[in-house]
Amino acid sequence: MRLLAVDDDALILELLKTTLQANGYGNIVTAGDAKEAAEIITKSTEPFDGFLLDIMMPGVTGIELARWIRKIPQYQTAPILMITSMSEKTFIDAAFKAGASDYVTKPFDPVEVVTRVRLAERQYQSTRQVRESSLQIKALNAQLEERYRAALSEPVVLEDVDGLIDYMALQNYLLQLSRGDFFATSVLAMRIVDVGDIYTRCSPMLFRDILADVAECALSALAQTECIMAYAGNGAFAGVIAFAEQHDFDDIEMMINVLIDQLDLIDDKQQPIEVRVAVGKPISVGITKSGRDAVAKMQRAVEDLTWNQPKPGVRHARPSTARSLFSRVFSMAF
Repeated sequence: MRLLAVDDDALILELLKTTLQANGYGNIVTAGDAKEAAEIITKSTEPFDGFLLDIMMPGVTGIELARWIRKIPQYQTAPILMITSMSEKTFIDAAFKAGASDYVTKPFDPVEVVTRVRLAERQYQSTRQVRESSLQIKALNAQLEERYRAALSEPVVLEDVDGLIDYMALQNYLLQLSRGDFFATSVLAMRIVDVGDIYTRCSPMLFRDILADVAECALSALAQTECIMAYAGNGAFAGVIAFAEQHDFDDIEMMINVLIDQLDLIDDKQQPIEVRVAVGKPISVGITKSGRDAVAKMQRAVEDLTWNQPKPGVRHARPSTARSLFSRVFSMAF
């Protein structure tokens, strides 16, 4: 532990240095007044771990020196032990208000000085560990943010969403279907309304969380269908669904948005953020020459999903279905 001891009494400085060195604190630097101490601190290439300051010194007092030290960012939590012959409460209060960590009175007991320094050292180490842990956490968060940073158009993989597959895997699925399977197969697209605004309001991690939430709501609403879904980028999801004509996709769109509403999503500033989803009409794959044609239809469904996008706050389900939908959502929650 590297310490700086400041006192205008050379005998006190020598006693402090000898006492501390005898108890394992060998790196002691001394100064005869606050001006000399400030110069040492400013020019030192090796930082100090703690300070011992006399309160009453000619010129600049130890209290003023302590206040100046505390303004230096790297010493904002460093222990400052005041050594003083002034026992009046006024001086002690002023010292603590200036940033002192502890104090001992003159004439001091060497054992007490060592005990106070050791206590200050333990407190400083504990504070430093907390600070280092905090810095490590910030660094890890920065790494995570960088890891999850992606362009809005990128079809990122949303992990831990059951039933959601990679967009490339969904295309491969279509490529592998037999021509006979295409007759009962349709492709489906849905898009988050005003996704660009949501993207700019959220950190990369939060934006992915919102995408995952939307995916889970969509998959829940599509639970009664034979649908395989993937995230296609730009806030759009693509799906391959069998027997699409058996389902009402206006109802499904409303159910997705009801489920999203229940999440009470917020942005990075803890402000409510409205997330709405527009579902396009399924496009039948039908008679097609190859899986490539089916993939092309799915990509066109995603790219062309500009109709049926509700304005924020506008619901597009038929009023007659609202009561039954809310009942179904309520039953799904239990």
